[in-house]
Amino acid sequence: MPGAACPAPGAHLRALVDLRGTPAKLDETTPFVRERVLPIAREQNGFRALLMGVNRASGRSPVGSIWDSAKHRSASDAATAEMRRQGTQIAGAEQARVELFEVAALVEKSMEHLGLRPPERPGT
Repeated sequence: MPGAACPAPGAHLRALVDLRGTPAKLDETTPFVRERVLPIAREQNGFRALLMGVNRASGRSPVGSIWDSAKHRSASDAATAEMRRQGTQIAGAEQARVELFEVAALVEKSMEHLGLRPPERPGT
């Protein structure tokens, strides 16, 4: 697909940093991920994408990140550990459960095609 930033076969997904917090905290957790986590993730070598879902009834907010290699995913751990700790606290969760998966299939359209706007990068 032209313009798509699909990872190479064997790319790794850190799915999920699974925060099981409280529903009342989602309005604090979501901007934290957009404004604090995403910029740090973008600075890491091999970063491809970040996705956050929310379940407003349960307070659960899984966050997944896609990396171009296991090496880059692993190297990001030090830079993102503090963000996980802060996110866990903001979400009102006891802990963040981290599970690692390999991307087996990925089909995407541009954010604009889906009617979404990508977050602005600082300085643009």
